[in-house]
Order: sequence, then C-alpha cells, then structure tokens
Amino acid sequence: MPTCSPDDTVGAAAGRAGDWALCVVVDDGGIVLGLLRGEDLGGDPGRRAEEAMHEGPSTFRPDVPVEEMAGHLRDHPKLGQVLVTTSGGRLLGAIRPADVTGQG
Repeated sequence: MPTCSPDDTVGAAAGRAGDWALCVVVDDGGIVLGLLRGEDLGGDPGRRAEEAMHEGPSTFRPDVPVEEMAGHLRDHPKLGQVLVTTSGGRLLGAIRPADVTGQG
C-alpha cells in the first residue's frame, strides 16, 4: 500500500504508486489524511500532496466482515480498493476486489 506525507510532491507520490494507481496521504503516525487517485497522480508533479489529495476517504475497520467489504466494492466498482484503518484512523492496509473474489 503506497503512502506519502502531506509535504511530498505529487511526482514523488506517483513514483510510489506503482500498479496501485493511488497513494494514501498519512501523517507521521500513519493516520490517514487523504487519498491521491490516478487522476491526481497524473497532475502537476511539483504540487504538494496535501493540496491535491481528496480528504477523508472512506475506511473500514479490521473487524468488518470481508463479505461486507466485498459488497461495498461491488456497489462502487470505480473505487478499486477499500482502506482498512484502526478506530483511530491509522492505516493498516487495503482490500482490492481480487483479494475478496479470488480473481485477478
């Protein structure tokens, strides 16, 4: 799961994104602040991540059943993944459709 700090540039975040086509913006403690999506990562490479990110992305807790996450991904096919965080907002990882369907 690629991450970057709010002070990183979009260009640096894009370099970390790889095949994820996203980068999660986190603070020094790993708390999710926002998300840079594919279109954001293709923007001005000198722009700060904090300026380009989408704030407050939806997240799931690790105790949510996988079936519920899979349903959310089915209902929102453009998402591509759901973020999993602690109740305090610290990033634990992400679930992609292939992780819950066995395809991909």
